[in-house]
Amino acid sequence: MKKNIILFYVLAFLQGLVFYSSIATLYRTSNGLTLYQMGIIEGCFSLCIILFEIPWGMICDKIGYKKTMIIANIFYLLSKIVFYKANGFVLFLLERIFLALAVSGLSGCDSSLLYLSCNKEDSTAVFGKSSMFGVIGMVVASFTFTFIFKSNMQLAAFATIFPFAIQLVLTFFITDYPTQNEEIVTLKQITRNIFNYKTIILVLLASVLLTETTHILTIFYNQLQYERVGIPLPYYGMIFMVLQLLGTTSGLLGKLTTYFTKETIAKTLFLLAAIASLGLYFSIDPISTVILFMILTSIEALYFPILQTIQNDSVTTSRATTLSCYSLIMNIASMFINYTFGYVSNTSLTNAYLLSFTFCIIGYILFTLWNSKQVNN
Repeated sequence: MKKNIILFYVLAFLQGLVFYSSIATLYRTSNGLTLYQMGIIEGCFSLCIILFEIPWGMICDKIGYKKTMIIANIFYLLSKIVFYKANGFVLFLLERIFLALAVSGLSGCDSSLLYLSCNKEDSTAVFGKSSMFGVIGMVVASFTFTFIFKSNMQLAAFATIFPFAIQLVLTFFITDYPTQNEEIVTLKQITRNIFNYKTIILVLLASVLLTETTHILTIFYNQLQYERVGIPLPYYGMIFMVLQLLGTTSGLLGKLTTYFTKETIAKTLFLLAAIASLGLYFSIDPISTVILFMILTSIEALYFPILQTIQNDSVTTSRATTLSCYSLIMNIASMFINYTFGYVSNTSLTNAYLLSFTFCIIGYILFTLWNSKQVNN
């Protein structure tokens, strides 16, 4: 199954090659979309992800991982083609629906097959490298747009079609792994399973508190903080590149897990995120601000592969459906977290940092409770 692991690394790299990512909002507005319409479309996208998650998991357990990935990657390719052709609300909405079908289809499916393609003890390192290659793809895409496409947004959107076409072709060369159930489980069984996963829910809630917090701070609030501490606008692009490159730190997990358990690493990341959040609250100079955002970016990159390993380790049957249930729980929780951040940040940016500190501490407590229950069992 070593071929599978290499193929997944390549697929992760290709998924990162979205050449228009740095100008996606400008592309939409220049093609007839308003910011209000974007908000409506993103709301529909989030809803579709939630609605599609469990049905995709059930389909995957029935037809297999490889077939599901092929179908999902067809939707991925269609989303990029529609995005290139889109010139109004309807087509941009269709693009997002196709993307939701792709993302929810691959959710749980690709990570399951990658997990089953490697030795259990190597899974954290493998997930870390896969995440690293995805980030490398994003960095390459950013450099490509800056130095090749420059201001040609239409060409960047057109060029993005090709990596996803190659991704679809390469999916046919993946070696499948037998799914554990031949029959699709019923909705009643899924509901019962969710309530049976009382222990894993602790780590899922802890994880979404950490990952959503770090994501919101490093993607949405960082520019406001740069402005707050007086960083000149021309430096924003350079800082963005550095933060993207730090996403490759997930490749270091293989080395770290030889010295520490993944649970120890995870708990350390929760505490570091809490400290970094407090640091941003008190930060008044550019250098400390950039360093703190570098720490938060690295935390998110290092934690995600650990979460994937924990989720897959906990599954005993109906792997894809179970992982879809996990994803559903996290998506619902993330909606609450995003709303809370939006509400609090309206009063003050510094209040958002106090909230992120609180979320990280709560996450640490929940993760520690989960870990203690695992040790006792």
